Amino acid sequence: MLSPQDKNIRLKQVYTELDRKYEEEETQRKAEKQAIGYINLYGFPVDHSALICISKETAEKYQAVVFFKEVRNLKLGLVDKTSATTQLIDHLTKQDYFVEAYLISRSSFNHL
Repeated sequence: MLSPQDKNIRLKQVYTELDRKYEEEETQRKAEKQAIGYINLYGFPVDHSALICISKETAEKYQAVVFFKEVRNLKLGLVDKTSATTQLIDHLTKQDYFVEAYLISRSSFNHL
């Protein structure tokens, strides 16, 4: 039997999981509306060598992260698809990368 404190902890965990699920569903719907791919990076095995393709400052500024890199192919997660993130994609493309963009939740971004 769980103590009252353990019950409260478990209840918080359940609500956190439900909030994350809702956030991912909302992000997926937003991606469909914007005609961009969607990926949930929470628990995704991220290629840490890919993370260094853009600086931490750039990642935070654009709310973007490179989560996969294979030779000149990059998979870029974006919290929002904006004109600024389009400029980031253009910048990476000019460096001879092929960039495939995906919408990600803020939780996925923060998790990395």
